[in-house]
Amino acid sequence: MPRGEDARHLLLEAPECYEPLFADLREAGFEWRHANMALPTQTPGPTNKHEPPFGKLDWIVVRGVEASTPQIIPAVDEQGRAVSDHEMIAVDVRLI
Repeated sequence: MPRGEDARHLLLEAPECYEPLFADLREAGFEWRHANMALPTQTPGPTNKHEPPFGKLDWIVVRGVEASTPQIIPAVDEQGRAVSDHEMIAVDVRLI
């Protein structure tokens, strides 16, 4: 997946160019454009395991619902310390 800021728009427009699974998902009627943000979800984590540039590793795909208001929520504890090397993701869905 593209990791640079200049290529982030490709994350939502054409992820199948980087991950073939998305072509299968699209063919099966799934959608992700309104369920995700074109931002990294990977972090250094609690052990500083990863270094930039960080990638978008976590996705929500939907079918048969309308997705809106995607969010990336920092995975930190009450003291602001990282608890995972992946941020949490969330989206609002409405039955259609």
